Amino acid sequence: MFVRCGASFTYYVQNGGAILLRCRGEDPCARLPDRLGGVPLVGIAGYAFSEKPPVPPAGVQLLQEGDAGGAPELAGNFVQRLSLPDGVRCIGPSAFYNCRHLEALELPGSLARIDGDAFMNCRALDTLVLRADPAGPGPLRQAGMLLSRTFRADFVQGGRVTARLLFPEYYEELEENAPAHLFSREVVGVGYRLRQCFAGETLRFAEYDRIACAAADEPPARMAQLALERLRFPYELSETAAQNYRAWLAAHAADALCYAAGLDSEELLAFALELGFAGRAAISEAAALARTLQKPRAAALLLQASRPAAASPCYDF
Repeated sequence: MFVRCGASFTYYVQNGGAILLRCRGEDPCARLPDRLGGVPLVGIAGYAFSEKPPVPPAGVQLLQEGDAGGAPELAGNFVQRLSLPDGVRCIGPSAFYNCRHLEALELPGSLARIDGDAFMNCRALDTLVLRADPAGPGPLRQAGMLLSRTFRADFVQGGRVTARLLFPEYYEELEENAPAHLFSREVVGVGYRLRQCFAGETLRFAEYDRIACAAADEPPARMAQLALERLRFPYELSETAAQNYRAWLAAHAADALCYAAGLDSEELLAFALELGFAGRAAISEAAALARTLQKPRAAALLLQASRPAAASPCYDF
């Protein structure tokens, strides 16, 4: 949940728009204002939210809005969730450098440029919320290429999730050819290929599904999350891809239910049970895990699903 960042802001004006340099506030989950000093907020300066204080460009006039008193800087490890307003077009280099507790970032569809290392060392950042039409261009490609860790991308329109996608982590390995002392680079993980499923800045859902359905080396829990969320929010999901996701879930029923049973919310577990791919053995295994993890509501859902459906009453006349 985001709250409006009722704090103080340091900024400068460039080409008719405000560039945020620094802000203070009491809440680590903040929504930035649309305007500063009556000027639309259009940019986030480099290092704006990092531990390291940003350096403004030479010759600009620094402006201040609001009085936060002794409130801490909204920077570094203090930041947890942040929402950027519509109208923001660029994020400067290393803007969120070392924001190690930043978990979620909400980005507008207007965002056209994210400079290098913007999310360096954002080790907890696993959710991007995109206020954008999933059928059109947006900031997902640029943001995704700056995040090698696993993250979830939610497209939101009118306050409702229209598409939800998972981008698993990837990493690079260097392999040495000892006699020649040459190194070859290999990218490991389907997440890198999924981050290439774009035409310009527009996601190609069919290509995403084709690559995701063919993934064989991802951990079962991660594939379960990907398949369940894709079926739950089936934006531009073809019937062939849907069948492939259902087939994977049926072949890994226990893994899928155990993943869903371990979540804090029961919504995904309820959806998984509605799909009907799991047999009694998988349900029992997930129920045992839910009890071990002390998830009583998940255990209750699984217990209910394990009971045979009541037979329809018969009447003799």
